[in-house]
Amino acid sequence: MKHLIIKNIGSISALDIELGKLNVFIGPQGSGKSTIIKVISFCSWIEKKLSLNETYKERFEQESAFANELVRFHKLDGYLSEDSYIEYETDVIKITYFHAVKVPIFEWKDHALFKKPKISYTPSERNIVAAIPNFMELKIQDNYIRNLIVDWVEARQMYSNNTPLTLPFLDGQFYMDEAGDKIVIGGRAFDFTNTSSGVQSSVPLYVLVDYFTNWQYNNKISENIKELESNKKLELKLLMKYGEKLFSDGNLDKLNENFNKIITIQQNYTAIQYTSLFIEEPEQNLFPKTQRDLVYQLVKTINSNPDHTLTLTTHSPYILSSINNLIYASQVSNDDNSEAVAAIIPQESHIGYAKVQAFYVDNGKAESIMDSSVRQIKAERIDEISQVLNDEYDQLLALED
Repeated sequence: MKHLIIKNIGSISALDIELGKLNVFIGPQGSGKSTIIKVISFCSWIEKKLSLNETYKERFEQESAFANELVRFHKLDGYLSEDSYIEYETDVIKITYFHAVKVPIFEWKDHALFKKPKISYTPSERNIVAAIPNFMELKIQDNYIRNLIVDWVEARQMYSNNTPLTLPFLDGQFYMDEAGDKIVIGGRAFDFTNTSSGVQSSVPLYVLVDYFTNWQYNNKISENIKELESNKKLELKLLMKYGEKLFSDGNLDKLNENFNKIITIQQNYTAIQYTSLFIEEPEQNLFPKTQRDLVYQLVKTINSNPDHTLTLTTHSPYILSSINNLIYASQVSNDDNSEAVAAIIPQESHIGYAKVQAFYVDNGKAESIMDSSVRQIKAERIDEISQVLNDEYDQLLALED
């Protein structure tokens, strides 16, 4: 499990949390939800870079390099102060950063446990690829928005008229042809730029999710010469590092076992093993039922690989309620009623309570809203505003009487 501490970054004053397979941050606008997942995403990327290339350690240990890269890529100008602090820990590494010192501390825990991830960050600005027809001509700084465009250009080309991507939450399809991006709904094809705001927001999200969690794992992607050379050098380093250690005991009975361990380590370092998805506001411009359908599909996607993770921000109580249903379906399903439960919610979308972390972000802190007594997200925190509105209505009703 991953552990994160943040102090005094943007609107976040003090945060100390454990992360799971599915992580959800809900709270008012401007409370710091996006700041949190940007830091998680960045630290995950740092872990990946340091694991795969030792020269990155020297690069990020240069004064201010760590902070400058975080601020540049995630557009966090003005968020750091002298008392800003980040601590990020996994089974592989612990990263500690005091902004007053300007240099991070990297403590390796176990190199052999590293698995190469694909890190995908889908921001709230994702509809730019649909709303602006000439988005490729825009001059955008090298940050997460530019990265979104690069990923989109790469992903969209993989879905043609002959092999479209099914959009289960929209009962539609997406594909790209010579004329541009197309959305098929109700048997009719529409130019992506002419579709509704909800379609323009949700389709880029889902295309990227499918591409990075499905397409890339099921289709052989040719490595370029630079990648081949890099992987060969990495394999040699790993063999030298772990080969002597694993074969030094002279036990022939363990020779095959140790050889397989080295092969596994090499594969974990040279081939992508899982995807970490970071998504801002998946509910953007979507009707509540569509929000539910999208959540079910996203959880189904991360369930396809035991190491896939999903971290998202939201303002929507429907997102939390949908996740609660998936947790509850996992709890009540057993050998006797599994088919009946699956008829309500497909088993592929069920998720165990222990795999979920949900937090309410406000006033500089992140409060866990997981209720261990009922093994659900706390119902009273899901839609507090409804109670406020009901109370106001009751007060008005009393005046009318």
